Amino acid sequence: MINPKPPGEAYLRQSIEEPGARIVQGYPNVMPHRNLSGDDVDALITYIRCLSRTETPSQECEGVD
Repeated sequence: MINPKPPGEAYLRQSIEEPGARIVQGYPNVMPHRNLSGDDVDALITYIRCLSRTETPSQECEGVD
């Protein structure tokens, strides 16, 4: 099922840069921390947002797969 409302950029950025910042109670903090460049984080966010699109993909999603 495709999520009709993708998560916001701030949430995605924090989740990538600080994976232990928001842990749901009852779940362990198992996400490893990676030192990614700002460009790498931007690319991941674009990729995730393109996966979440329900309408016709925008130009930023062309070639993202």
